[in-house]
Amino acid sequence: MAKKLSRKNKSSLKNKIEAQPSESISIEVNKIASRFPWWKKVVFSFLPLVLLLALTEGGLWLAGYESPVADPYESFVFRAPLFVDNGETVVTDFPRRHFFHEQEFLKQKPAGAKRVFVFGGSTTYGYGLANPRQESYVSQLGILLEQKFPGTRFEMINCGGLSYASYRLVDLVEESMQYEPDLVILMSGHNEFIEARHYKDLIDGDSITNRMWYSIRIVRLLYDLATRVQEKKPMLTGNPFETEKYIVRDELEFQYTLDHYTRNLNRMADACQKHKVPMIISTCPSNLLDQVPFRTDPPAGMSEKEFEQLINKASTLFDAGKYEEVLALANGVLKDNPKSAGSHYIAGLCDYQTGRMDEARRHLMAAKDMDAFPKRALTSFNERVREISRQRGLPLFDAEKVFRDASKYGLPGKNLFIDDCHPVLAGHRLFAEGLLPLAARLL
Repeated sequence: MAKKLSRKNKSSLKNKIEAQPSESISIEVNKIASRFPWWKKVVFSFLPLVLLLALTEGGLWLAGYESPVADPYESFVFRAPLFVDNGETVVTDFPRRHFFHEQEFLKQKPAGAKRVFVFGGSTTYGYGLANPRQESYVSQLGILLEQKFPGTRFEMINCGGLSYASYRLVDLVEESMQYEPDLVILMSGHNEFIEARHYKDLIDGDSITNRMWYSIRIVRLLYDLATRVQEKKPMLTGNPFETEKYIVRDELEFQYTLDHYTRNLNRMADACQKHKVPMIISTCPSNLLDQVPFRTDPPAGMSEKEFEQLINKASTLFDAGKYEEVLALANGVLKDNPKSAGSHYIAGLCDYQTGRMDEARRHLMAAKDMDAFPKRALTSFNERVREISRQRGLPLFDAEKVFRDASKYGLPGKNLFIDDCHPVLAGHRLFAEGLLPLAARLL
């Protein structure tokens, strides 16, 4: 008869029996795992995450999620409609009212009415005028059109955004196509350098790598959500230019910005062409005579203090009417530093005072184009507008030439501008009168 086991022995034996299978399994698992190379272990470790991302990406594609990002140059810029549904009408979206006029119009264009959308920056907005919405060239053009075509109602939609560059306008032009426009007018170019977009960090906006990156909707979604949080605080406060700190010194960035500007103009023209809406494009006039460059770096080999002393000396001599001496100082700097915007401006003023108007124009244009803080449309940008007009057969309003022709010696100054680029009321009148024959012909 088998000897009975004590409770203690039974428990010990049970533990041994139960422990044996688990140790064996552990050994077997380790043996199997050791057969896989390290890279397979890494792959299998990340496989669940990859599957989850793939399912999420597929879900976003099936749901038709569209990111606000449409242009690799633009980084991940938050996009929102300018106008939102308000029943039978649409109104300016509330967050956009920091930068655009509050406007409202019918979704369905009234029979017989003509609807004109005008896009641009703060000049189009009417910045600096006593009553921007009523006195801007947009409203003035509407009045002139109604006088020319009695009985026709003209709906003038002012889509001028404070500090808005061309890349911010592309989506707005595309959005406007759903509201049955009869004409689109575009004047953009002053704000292209306002935001630090660091083009030099982008190898090629059209590269295969960038296209793949910007096609991943999960990435778009994450940045979209992050930017929505940032949108809670206004981008600008008070004066729309007071927070700008961006200085451009890189020639490559100038070129990238011009390329992007060209791309944006063509995209807006494409949208109008696709929907068979006529479009007028305009050059951008600037204050040449009475606007000091916003930023001039000291010439090579000269400190900030030494350059300041030189400027003070030139100012004293200029006030004393010793223009030739001042010109000699400016030309001395320009000899070794031909891109010194401040020196070009001083030389231009001296040439103006001594009657050398051709030289004055040359220097004052250079002062604008070589400003390290370019808030005024560069000559190359206006030339690009003219070139696109010729290539695409788009009607051109050459506002730069109109303002030049309306100024003494072809040098616009405080006679037509409040500041660097915002026209006085008479300047907006020039815009409206110049646009009238083109708009009338197209409408």
